[in-house]
Amino acid sequence: TFVGNPPMNILPAAPGERGVMIGARIVPLERTRLTACRLAEIVEIGLRPEDCSLAQPGEPGALPGEIYVVEPMGNETLVNVRLEGGNVSVRAGRDFRGAVGESIGVAFDPANACFFNSAGLTAVHRVNSNGRVK
Repeated sequence: TFVGNPPMNILPAAPGERGVMIGARIVPLERTRLTACRLAEIVEIGLRPEDCSLAQPGEPGALPGEIYVVEPMGNETLVNVRLEGGNVSVRAGRDFRGAVGESIGVAFDPANACFFNSAGLTAVHRVNSNGRVK
């Protein structure tokens, strides 16, 4: 979390049958990536705010949450969303108009996520543009 501003979002995560569990939700992963997460015994997922997007509540694949803070930054808006398991910051457009307390979803491509082991080390890196794990 010490690199970048805003910092990377870190949430508890655990490998499941078809993906990783974040709170009570399963985020599907491609088989090779899921196997790597299992072998590495990952315990957390890391998501950059620019790799997350806001979604309608209940949208398939989106983690359900509630808007906690809205911070207009001029050319963009940082939206802090309270999810089961923690808060995440999401970069939104400067025209974002959501209200604190409003239900919202947070979507992301798991290929853009990093996965960390219990020592806090990156155990499974982001996937590069060729589809290979970095």
